[in-house]
Amino acid sequence: MMRNPLSRQPGLLRRSIAMLWHALNWSRLVVVNGLFLVLILFFVAALLADRTPRVPADAALVLELNGRIVEQLAYEPPAMLLLRRGVDDSRRDEIVLQDILHALDIAASDPRIQVAVLKLEGLRPSGLSKLQAVGQALSRVRESGKTVIVHAEHYTQSQYYLAAHADEVYLDPMGAVILQGFGVYRTYYRSALERLRIRVHAFQVGTYKSALEPYLRDDMSQADRQATMAWLDALWKAYCDGVAEQRHMPADAVHGFADSLAAHVDATKGDLARLALQRGLVDSLADRRQVEQRLIELVGEQNGSFRQIGFRAYLQANRDRTQWSSGPRDARVGLITGRGVILGGDQPPGRIGAETAGRLLRQAREDATIRAVVLRLDSGGGSALAAETLRREVLLTREAGKPVVASLSSVAASGAYWIASAADAIWAAPTTLTGSIGIFGAVPTFEQTLDALGIHVDGVGTTRMAAAFAPRQEIDPATARIMQQTVEHGYTRFLEVVGAGRNMPPEEIDAIGQGRVWDAKKAKELGLVDHLGELDEAIAAAAEFAGLEHFRVIRLRPVPDTRERIMRWLTGLASGFLAPQDDAWLHGVRQAVAQLTPLVLLDDPRGLYAWCVGCSILH
Repeated sequence: MMRNPLSRQPGLLRRSIAMLWHALNWSRLVVVNGLFLVLILFFVAALLADRTPRVPADAALVLELNGRIVEQLAYEPPAMLLLRRGVDDSRRDEIVLQDILHALDIAASDPRIQVAVLKLEGLRPSGLSKLQAVGQALSRVRESGKTVIVHAEHYTQSQYYLAAHADEVYLDPMGAVILQGFGVYRTYYRSALERLRIRVHAFQVGTYKSALEPYLRDDMSQADRQATMAWLDALWKAYCDGVAEQRHMPADAVHGFADSLAAHVDATKGDLARLALQRGLVDSLADRRQVEQRLIELVGEQNGSFRQIGFRAYLQANRDRTQWSSGPRDARVGLITGRGVILGGDQPPGRIGAETAGRLLRQAREDATIRAVVLRLDSGGGSALAAETLRREVLLTREAGKPVVASLSSVAASGAYWIASAADAIWAAPTTLTGSIGIFGAVPTFEQTLDALGIHVDGVGTTRMAAAFAPRQEIDPATARIMQQTVEHGYTRFLEVVGAGRNMPPEEIDAIGQGRVWDAKKAKELGLVDHLGELDEAIAAAAEFAGLEHFRVIRLRPVPDTRERIMRWLTGLASGFLAPQDDAWLHGVRQAVAQLTPLVLLDDPRGLYAWCVGCSILH
């Protein structure tokens, strides 16, 4: 039986389509794999490429300082990194103090750098002790024979303190120097809480412990007013003296400028730039183009501007010149930085976690190459239990034969001082705020608010304490007595640990305690601080305690887990897709989060806090 030849056509068609499909599939694989191979080669080349910036000869080092000067960068979640267009630290709202100091100290001895240029428009209010440290570094640059130049359209108070340390201070002809003095103005809620029928049950010890005053009063108490004014005066005097010394002015000229600003403005008919020039605060009025021409005269022209390198690129170019890295590897001083509110458990950078910081202290104890520890603190305190946990870790480190030196930054008060009191020695900058030895606890209840809304609470319990701390019910006298006794016991414990650490009787500590904040100069007179000095001096003291003549410093930091590193890497790849062109609005978000975060996170199981709220305002 013969088959129809046409019956074979569908098989031929199917084979043709299959061959075409295989060809297309093979081509797709070749293209995709080829692109993948190119990406791999590109990635490897990027990793192997030397991206170290080159420092031009006869250049200007440009320090563009945006944000607050801090001891440690705070943790930012990946979502925030996306919104600020990636993980580049130059886009952060914070600058690490030690990075600035390191760049300036390298530049002071670098023949390639002829000029240091300050760009301060983005600098936000920072602790005075940090400004003083940067100012001292600028003075070292000038002493090395290099010129420091600053220009701005206007200067805020923090910005001007650094500007005063320059050889040439320029101000835009339409600009101003704004000096206002220091002040602490808090918001008080007592009347509002009464209208809302919210009751705040406060338990505290210390005449000057004012953390709860905003919830109990409508104004500042006389004790708080007196104590706060004392340290404000000390800080303002240090500010005025520092500026007057740098600008070769009479000691009272800076205070007079700020205190009588209205009269001075009347004399110049509102011309604030001319007023700053007449009063010697600036050297010349010039716009950006004129200052740029001056810099071209000093260091030459490159790419249409003056020859320059940014300070972050400069640090990268000098990454082999790491701070404190010249000593032997088996003789090291461990540096642990703690910034922010003190809390229990593990905490990210920007907060001090009892477990996180405790783990670093244990690491230092167990590392035979680490011979001493410096604990750098910049905190107003927090959980009393977390502070006590870390104090014990400091004592265990000392018992292991490794001296511990506390170095206090702008603020190291209350719970932070609780920790520092266990160290072999305490160093502080002259304008550090410390002390605030006191304890408080608070329990808000809403029974009157609920009653006004017609909501009532009732029930039964197996003991009288079953609903002791329920916010929907009034606190009974027995519970209140328990809270007050617990707070008083916590204060007694605070006096005991400070007395033991400072070799002073608790009664003497009580006399200078009571929650009062002291500037470091006064704290040294009172025996709360051993020496006035910066971090470098505290590190040298720790090495001396350990008998080290030559040493290197190692920074001990929490290591992010693999998941965190992957998330940050992916965020870096995705940056720019979601971020707005102008991310300045994020500053407001960060400020709000910074204000609310400590209140939300306070986690002491007994509700006891050694926390100086007021002294953190000028932090």
